[in-house]
Amino acid sequence: MPPHDAILRTDFAIDVGAWADEEGHYLSLLGSRSFCGEVTEQIIDQTRNRVDGKPLREALTEIAKTYNVSHSTISRLPYNGTAEAGAAE
Repeated sequence: MPPHDAILRTDFAIDVGAWADEEGHYLSLLGSRSFCGEVTEQIIDQTRNRVDGKPLREALTEIAKTYNVSHSTISRLPYNGTAEAGAAE
């Protein structure tokens, strides 16, 4: 088996995605589910942080203001259907 710093060459592109807090302060697997298009506007509006009760919509708005991006940029990631999406813990 090659060492971890070995260069691996393939004929295929490899995309890597990572999400934080998949354990669910708002929803379990929120990042993965958002990436796959499974988090609707209704879900965003109904979801609250399980610790402090902050609405998810409010948290997304705060992040958008902090990074000077639109809310839709944060809550909707484009997915073109050409890659498999999944989560690994």
